[in-house]
Amino acid sequence: MVDAIVDPRNPFLVLLWSFGLFLLMHAHQYLGALLAARADHVSFDALMSGKHESSRSLLLRGSVAIAAGLPLIWLCSTLLWSRPTAWMGLGISWGWLLLGIGLGMVSPLLIIAVLWRMNLARMPLSRLGLRRAELASAVVGISFAAVFAGVSEEIVFRGMMGLELALAWGWPAAILVSGAMFGIVHLLAQMKALTLRKGAAIMVSSIAVSFMFISLYRFSGSLWLPIGFHIAWNYAHSVLLGLEMNGEAPLASCLRTTLDTTSWIAGGEAGMEASLPSVAWYLLLGLLFTLLR
Repeated sequence: MVDAIVDPRNPFLVLLWSFGLFLLMHAHQYLGALLAARADHVSFDALMSGKHESSRSLLLRGSVAIAAGLPLIWLCSTLLWSRPTAWMGLGISWGWLLLGIGLGMVSPLLIIAVLWRMNLARMPLSRLGLRRAELASAVVGISFAAVFAGVSEEIVFRGMMGLELALAWGWPAAILVSGAMFGIVHLLAQMKALTLRKGAAIMVSSIAVSFMFISLYRFSGSLWLPIGFHIAWNYAHSVLLGLEMNGEAPLASCLRTTLDTTSWIAGGEAGMEASLPSVAWYLLLGLLFTLLR
């Protein structure tokens, strides 16, 4: 972020327009699912509903996320959002990106170590039964999806919603509202298996993680610090630990971590991201980077 004279926008229009752009960014999913369905000779509905998944479908969908999804992000964040990219903190910064990746890789490993020490997590090695080529395809596909998710979600919920709402209402309100919107998106992704307790856990953790990401954003003045963290977190969460993302376990992972879903400390049905150690870590990092500004 840089100093610039920028007029605040109507906050309610900001929420509607940024959420609409978020949906547009994800339009690549339909093309990816169509190509994967044809390659695996299954129905389009089977891919979109999550009933079918293979290493080939993961690679195809992840590749489309990069080849078509990233250009859609560029279109939405530059031409359609109509704000200076430098003001948003979108000028590429390899230093902040690498720092974010480092923090994002270490954080879930520390959290799962705490849960393991509390006997709330088991981490056996994953026995996948996949050939080497299939394993590589699945890991590459999951990694590509992690890149798209990290870039798109940080641009929308921090660079668009968070920054614009802060202009109109201040940063505390921006953290709460953009965090709540971030949580709603994740609620929608798990609507079929949603309970009141699970929904509450997701919303609390989403607002806490919004505080952390916005603190990283404000500290660095660059979206690439939270983007790097987000990408690495998703990668470590799925490829290294084998934990569920949006209610689904990854096809390929180094470990096949399981949590005690009866314990609210471990996040219950919402998973590690909503666990007590995770929320405490979000708040701790958020406070640390706020104080360091």
